[in-house]
Amino acid sequence: MRVARPDTLYGVLARTAARLPEQLAATDGTTGATYRQILERADDLSLRLLAVGVEPGDHVGIAAGNGAPWIASFFATARIGAVPVLVNTRATAAELRFMIRTTDCSFVLMEPIVRRTRVADAIAEDRDELPRLAGTLDLTTELPPLAPQERARLEARARQLSVAVRADRPGAIIFTSGSTGFPKGAVLRHGGLVANATHHTRRLHITERDRWCSAAPFFHAGGSVWGILTCTLTGASLYYLNAFDAERALDMIQRHRCTCHFGVETMMRDELALPVERYDLSSLCLCTAGASHDVRREIRRRYRVPTLLEMYGQTEAHGNVTLTGPDDPVEAQDDTFGRPHPGIALRIVDLEHGQEADVGDDGEIWIRGDCVFDGYYGRPDANLEVLDGDGWLHTGDVGRLDADGYLYFSGRLKEKVRVGGENVSLTEIDACLASHPAVYQAYSVGVPDPRLEEVIASFVRLHSSHALGADELVAYARTRIADFKAPRYVFFVDTFPRGASGRVSRSQLRDRALELLRTAAPRARA
Repeated sequence: MRVARPDTLYGVLARTAARLPEQLAATDGTTGATYRQILERADDLSLRLLAVGVEPGDHVGIAAGNGAPWIASFFATARIGAVPVLVNTRATAAELRFMIRTTDCSFVLMEPIVRRTRVADAIAEDRDELPRLAGTLDLTTELPPLAPQERARLEARARQLSVAVRADRPGAIIFTSGSTGFPKGAVLRHGGLVANATHHTRRLHITERDRWCSAAPFFHAGGSVWGILTCTLTGASLYYLNAFDAERALDMIQRHRCTCHFGVETMMRDELALPVERYDLSSLCLCTAGASHDVRREIRRRYRVPTLLEMYGQTEAHGNVTLTGPDDPVEAQDDTFGRPHPGIALRIVDLEHGQEADVGDDGEIWIRGDCVFDGYYGRPDANLEVLDGDGWLHTGDVGRLDADGYLYFSGRLKEKVRVGGENVSLTEIDACLASHPAVYQAYSVGVPDPRLEEVIASFVRLHSSHALGADELVAYARTRIADFKAPRYVFFVDTFPRGASGRVSRSQLRDRALELLRTAAPRARA
């Protein structure tokens, strides 16, 4: 009997479930599911989708929290050649309907309430906005059994469809962060997603003995590609959190002897603010931080973890394109974002002249290879902005390559502002402010200025035991960076707004800065 191809999403699950049926696939630390159970749920759900008229190529939204039902929905949809659309359940009701509408979802698999998001109400609130949506299925309800004859008929068709799915077909639509407006749905291929997971599992030497701890939402590439596919491909076990909590993350690593830990910089900083040394983290072999150099070094010192993972990537490239791993020297793990995976080409392009930059010089990062996505669904205008005729993906990110091919990430083009005709890197300012002993974290934005075009407004969170005045901090900055780069305005805060990926949202900070400048005195606690 023919089976699903191993370079397709469902093929990966079927192969691992056959090899390790009773291996724990995913758990929140309390309830979990084996690979056999995930496969059985996915198979049953695929029949339900066929029964309601879902066809190959149809788009099926998944709007649920982290858990086995989400994972089963993902593989069930992919099994029959439909395309899972990973809906951000932390979005507003309007944004949620926007994602379903602009990707032409014909069906949605959902949980009625995910944390504070009332998914069912958001969909029902204005069904006129969703003309293509034929129906929804509540993943929290127990479905009646299918009649034996009907089940056999649907199963025969599902098997036939799963064999017909090819690696070059759309495997998922994952939304970009939407930090500068409504999100865009990136169309990613089965083969591209499987290849990305394959590259990093090989570089990191992940096996079925590993336990992967992650708080990344499954609708994000960090949760689906780095979490679900990494584990499913290798037979490792995924220990997930439904929402990030630093104490819960550290406790999970300690209680379940997790070997790998995934987190972005905001998460890791929250963990480092705790007495990490009180936790037994000796099981950790790998830790990924998404963090600046000083945070990486603190993680290495306090977690006593032998390998730090750092990566660079984009949703538009099916995930990460560079990565550090246990085979890289400590200096590379601490200071770089790794080297490209096999088959991936990086080019650093001079920002002013559009030509390839010299080794060690900053420029825009371009990517080419099978990792490049097919485009944004329904957005040919946006595709022209990032894809050129020679197959290069223009990332909008700034970095440089050293003589050994390691990538250094410098920031994003949109994280540069123009002050008096000079290009200023916001990340450079952040790093300068964060180097002050009293500063825990800092994020800067550009705000309009009638004379200089833009000036800097910085949001600063202090260490709990420290006090610092705004004027003192600005004076400190002026001794370390050019005067025009120093913040014009400083706002002390206790928290930062975050996007779905856990990263701090500069667009929200800029909106906050403009509001504060209209209504409050600058250089005061906001």
